Amino acid sequence: MNEYTYTRRHFLKTLGFAGASMALSWPIDSLSLVAERERGRPNIVLIVADDMGYGDVGCYGNQHIKTPNLDALAKRGARFTDFHSNGPLCTPTRAALLTGCYQQRVGLQIIPKDQRYAMAKAMPLAEITFAEALKAVGYSTALIGKWHLGDRPSFSPSRQGFDEYFGIPYSHDMHPWRKSFPPLPLMRNEEIIELNPDLDDMTQYCTEEAVQFISKHKSNPFLLYMPHPMPHQPVHVSKRFAQRFSKEQLAAIQGEDKKSRKFLYSAAIEEIDWSVGEVIKTIKSLGIEDKTLVAFTSDNGPAIGSAGPLRGKKGALWEGGHRVPFIACWRGKIQPNVVIDEIAMSMDLFPTMAAMAGASLPEKKIDGVNLLPLLCEGGKLSERTVFWRSKGKKAVRKGPWKMLMRPAKKERPASIALYSLDSDLSEQHNLAGIYPEKLKSLQHELTTWEKYVDAGRMRKAEW
Repeated sequence: MNEYTYTRRHFLKTLGFAGASMALSWPIDSLSLVAERERGRPNIVLIVADDMGYGDVGCYGNQHIKTPNLDALAKRGARFTDFHSNGPLCTPTRAALLTGCYQQRVGLQIIPKDQRYAMAKAMPLAEITFAEALKAVGYSTALIGKWHLGDRPSFSPSRQGFDEYFGIPYSHDMHPWRKSFPPLPLMRNEEIIELNPDLDDMTQYCTEEAVQFISKHKSNPFLLYMPHPMPHQPVHVSKRFAQRFSKEQLAAIQGEDKKSRKFLYSAAIEEIDWSVGEVIKTIKSLGIEDKTLVAFTSDNGPAIGSAGPLRGKKGALWEGGHRVPFIACWRGKIQPNVVIDEIAMSMDLFPTMAAMAGASLPEKKIDGVNLLPLLCEGGKLSERTVFWRSKGKKAVRKGPWKMLMRPAKKERPASIALYSLDSDLSEQHNLAGIYPEKLKSLQHELTTWEKYVDAGRMRKAEW
């Protein structure tokens, strides 16, 4: 084991993640939640779609794609209107989600351009994930779906706190036809069980695995993290969900060609909605609905789907690139049909889970905040400023104000814009010239934040 591999992470593991079983004192914690911990820690199911847009779900305004299970989940729980992924791309958002930190501090701000042979650059083992935090207090943990934080065995989910792993290590568009990538492996823990699996059935496979995991662990607290590979391009659906299309449409598909598969997108969303329904059905049938939180979101904005009223899509720092659906249901704890308009982010889910489970946070300062006051107390969060940075683009959000900076590109000059999202959700009216002091204030906060996150970045040699 080299010097880097034997990190603080391994030291903590040797000590049994010392202190992890000590419950934290959270700012707001009702007697009902304390009693819940005494009776038994709640189960947590986090389902994440891949490249699904803010406007792809019925309860977020879509009138064409049928999502009855997600719509029903929102009616039974809470729906956020201002929830954001930490970045507009897959890997960075997942790094923030798993660690509760801005991805810039984890060393995965972008998917490296010089990446070769799949995900050779990965999330450092020194980072503590929410799976490790919950495992330390007795949770059974599983990841079913797409990992995308390192495909080498030394960076696999099983080394990052997950007892069970079933799925693919990176995006399914990273196939042999794409330069430098090997055959796509379907993994069970650290074993390859199939090369280039039938992607049409990937959502079905993941759903079957999820149902089995929940059923197996119904009597003890469990964490199920379910990051679906779909509807990321190239889009695939099972035969069951492809039946709506004509033989001519299906015959026109050209292998893994993305353009020829775009028409499958709505069916892929509906298949994920079906999967959510199967998970909820299993939880209900086992009688554990009262002790199980089910949450659903997307890793970033849509590549080909709908961002609803928002400007921009995947890869952009317009709202459409990072504002995503977030729905959470926990019967008896979260009031039904609640709409929450406060700003929240992917990185907030780690401290929220830790608060639910009575688990300790890592020694390293994390950036997310506990959302239980919003979800279960009807409370408010303290105002905060949040940040995005991706491929030279930068954005800052504080209250209704958003500053967006874009670098020069080809014939397009560098630009800076200021929007008031309360009155201009689609980011059409640049107010930078009208509110120079507000712009200056956000620029100062961005400079301070960049010094903070860059001071904590992993060196390239440590990836």
